[in-house]
Amino acid sequence: MTTFPEEASPPDSRVPVPRSERFPSGWAPVGDLAVGDEVFDVHGSPTRVRELSEVVIGCQHGLTTA
Repeated sequence: MTTFPEEASPPDSRVPVPRSERFPSGWAPVGDLAVGDEVFDVHGSPTRVRELSEVVIGCQHGLTTA
């Protein structure tokens, strides 16, 4: 399991994702991600989002992948 980034990110921070109709640029704002979405892990391999934290201090999100 990978938790990235290690610190919470503002909801408008972008993470790399496979290109799709939903994210045609290959980048997704953390605040737009949902459980089940694919993102690229720190090694560049696609992985699914397993969990998202609720908004915390300063409107930030945490992201946990498989």
